[in-house]
Amino acid sequence: MDWRSIGIVSDPGGVLIGLWRRAFGDAVGELPKTDASRSMMKKCLEFRYIEWELKKLRADNPDRPEPLLIEGRNARDDKDWAKLLEVGQILQRQFPALFEGYANVGLALRGLRRLDQAEALALSVQHRFPRNPAGFESYAACAEARGDLVAAEQRWNEARRRFPGTLWPWIRCCNLLMRLGRLDEAEVLASAVVAAFPDKVLAWTLFTEVAEVAGNWDAMATRCDEGMERYEGIPEFYARGARAARLKGDIVAASALIAKATFMFPRDKATLEEREHVIKAGGDPGPMPDLR
Repeated sequence: MDWRSIGIVSDPGGVLIGLWRRAFGDAVGELPKTDASRSMMKKCLEFRYIEWELKKLRADNPDRPEPLLIEGRNARDDKDWAKLLEVGQILQRQFPALFEGYANVGLALRGLRRLDQAEALALSVQHRFPRNPAGFESYAACAEARGDLVAAEQRWNEARRRFPGTLWPWIRCCNLLMRLGRLDEAEVLASAVVAAFPDKVLAWTLFTEVAEVAGNWDAMATRCDEGMERYEGIPEFYARGARAARLKGDIVAASALIAKATFMFPRDKATLEEREHVIKAGGDPGPMPDLR
């Protein structure tokens, strides 16, 4: 993405870009693409943690959705479902053409366990936004939340059929198969996922997870090596790779890998947890880096 297109020209330390990615990923998606919209989003992101500033921006710009979108993102991060419901409903009323309001309301209703309402809304969203996978994904998530795994599998497969180029339904289908203990099917689907989405990090993390759940440490190690080669900056592959080596009984390899991971990602929770496991298994990953 060309960050200058949204007005991010100077960003010392990458703070603003980091906030943008946390809020919206690498794309604006279906949000308005006018210069005013991008400028407003940039301004909102600068006040990511300042609630009163967002409220002021909302009051000063009642015809813009961006402050509400940021408030909704904050509520999702905090799992404040009541707040998310409130913000989503305001978005629905004021900006009915934006699907984000409906998505926020649906997630909030699931979080509040109001599943009948969430399911009805998901069906409504499917009709209102038939080219957007969100309504179909929400419908499947409702079945999972109810514990109806048969319906959930049918709905995730329907979402995958309708939107074959969208990664999330594939991942949820595979997760469901693992949850049901159908590991051979999960392996086949995970292989299809990395074939269909070879450049998506989530596809490769899923591929390693399937091997781990199946207890196939050799495959897990090989897939983690591939993940490290493709995505050097993703700590999960290093921690899982060290875990695979440890579970195979290769403590020397596990120690070397977790030592490298600790140096690269000294604050990553999974890395630090695996480091402790390696030490308990008799490994020597060396000293922690000086973080001062």
